Amino acid sequence: MFVFYIIILAIGLYFLIAGAELLVKKASLLARQFHVHPFFVGVILLGMGTSAPEWAVSAISSLKGLANLAVANVFGSNLFNILLVLGMILLKPLSKTNIHLIKRDILFLVLSGFILIPLMWNYFLSRMDAFFLTLVFLIYIILSFFSARKRKPPSELIEIPNKRLPLLREVLFIILGFGLLIGGSHLTVIGASYLGEELGMSERLIGILIVSVGTSLPELFASLVAIVKGEKDIAVGNIIGSNIFNTFAILSTAAWIRPVPIDIKMFTIDLPMLLFTHILLLLIIFCYQFKWIQKTLPYIFFSGYICYLFLLW
Repeated sequence: MFVFYIIILAIGLYFLIAGAELLVKKASLLARQFHVHPFFVGVILLGMGTSAPEWAVSAISSLKGLANLAVANVFGSNLFNILLVLGMILLKPLSKTNIHLIKRDILFLVLSGFILIPLMWNYFLSRMDAFFLTLVFLIYIILSFFSARKRKPPSELIEIPNKRLPLLREVLFIILGFGLLIGGSHLTVIGASYLGEELGMSERLIGILIVSVGTSLPELFASLVAIVKGEKDIAVGNIIGSNIFNTFAILSTAAWIRPVPIDIKMFTIDLPMLLFTHILLLLIIFCYQFKWIQKTLPYIFFSGYICYLFLLW
């Protein structure tokens, strides 16, 4: 059985890579055809799409009454996305253009963390809290859409193929890419969860270290493929959009299904750690002129994740 789940894990990783490459390629082509800035594609299309595994896990967890798993999945995924995935992206410093594009969205992401403080203060997420989170998320989507329409794509995006891409075919490819990402993530989590149990890990550690990391693999692979293909705007937008979607859409979904009691450790360890990482994000947009900060920040992110792992034990 141990070998079987290793094979399941390997197949899941293969699907993740294939799905990420297909998704980034088709999303980039559609951005060129419709003159939409790739950062918006990363925030909305990839950010929400690659968060589908987190949404599914948290929704199912809430239905089964596993509230801690639903919330831990969100916190673990957000921390993994920022401290590890975004940290890898920042190994090559962002340009002034990149920073200008992400400034508003990073500020919104930072705000999202602090919004959780009063909502979780009583160690409970009610349906009223879910309504508020849903409303804020819808406002963000609307503002992002109108903002993207005003942004002029880079000059290279204006040079689109003479022959317009068949929209239905491209949409089907994107759906296939999402399917491979979600299916690969599901297989990866199954294999990793079994291996975690075999290694004697507790339920909380499995939720944060394996389930959240497993469901964050789509963001990781989609971002890495985007970087390799030179689509850094999409890579950064993917992380920001995914974390915003996790915070507002996934937590609200879990609370809509069933009011969620919050474990005290979520409020005293995971949330403060998330707020700390959000504050670090401010260095990206306000201190980009300091080269030493740009070069040091990725390693601060990596070190932060290692420290977080120690706090879990």
